[in-house]
Amino acid sequence: MADRTAPSAQSLALSRDEVVDYVTRVWPRAGRSYAEGLKDLRPGWCRFERVATELDERPGGTMRGPLLMEAVDQAAFALVLGHLGDAALAVTSHLSVEFLRRPAIGTLIVETRLRKLGRTQITMTCDLHVDSPDPDRPVAIATVAYSQALLG
Repeated sequence: MADRTAPSAQSLALSRDEVVDYVTRVWPRAGRSYAEGLKDLRPGWCRFERVATELDERPGGTMRGPLLMEAVDQAAFALVLGHLGDAALAVTSHLSVEFLRRPAIGTLIVETRLRKLGRTQITMTCDLHVDSPDPDRPVAIATVAYSQALLG
């Protein structure tokens, strides 16, 4: 595991595979979800996907909101781990979602960007799409903050 003494927005402490291995070790029930969902992880950015099933469908053929919020939180946690390494105790301190249009059942794509890597808080924004990223037509946008006592 990489040195966490100086987290940087320009480099990762853990690769995508190391994040999946770490989550699988410290949170076994979530390991499979991260292994399947975390598609790409780079400094300052990650892509997480969730395939909606019939259990995720609300009347009218739309995805349920809690699925979108869960996927946002998973993507944000992956980006936090990527930048900080061993940060299992980092917690969501803020999560807001603006639902812009009806998300049809399909593959939910969450593209998360690091906005600020501070000493005690990390702030990120997410664009949510269904089936393919279209920068002009996200189904939702989100802001997420993670906190940990003295992150760096």
